[in-house]
Amino acid sequence: MCDATAALQGGKAVMEYEQQREETDAANAAANASIASGREDYNYQTGEAQQDYSANVRAQNQSEFDIILANRAAKSTSVASNASEGVTGKSVTNAIAAIVQAGARNTVRSKDQEAVLDRAYNAQGRGLQKNLEQVYASNPLKANPSPLGAVLGIAGSTQGANERQIKAGKTGFLPSFLA
Repeated sequence: MCDATAALQGGKAVMEYEQQREETDAANAAANASIASGREDYNYQTGEAQQDYSANVRAQNQSEFDIILANRAAKSTSVASNASEGVTGKSVTNAIAAIVQAGARNTVRSKDQEAVLDRAYNAQGRGLQKNLEQVYASNPLKANPSPLGAVLGIAGSTQGANERQIKAGKTGFLPSFLA
């Protein structure tokens, strides 16, 4: 039968295991809360970025459409004005060509601005992803302690009690293959 020392040592091993497990659970709960908060922030920011990007693209498309309409209106006005005054020839053709070229330049600028918006949106998305990765890296989850430590502590205290009993001249209580 075990002695009081063995019971105390075994109980201590179990209590240490429980304390380690509780500390690990608390640390993991805090890490999970921080990760959840980081995910929530990431989702909010990406949603806002997507809405901003969509609004910018719509505005850019409207601007491009307005440029096309203004170019057509200028060309039509020039043709009608010159025709009503009886002006024809190379000067009218050159004026119309200048209007068309200006419209083309404005359309190219509009397309360039659209590419700038795309790059800015992609860069913002990469930055948000890196921030979320940093949240995960800053909050590693800990592994729970192995119950094997508690089992070995109990086994060690039992073995110690068995040896003390044998030294006291009594018969040990563990089978010989464990002693």
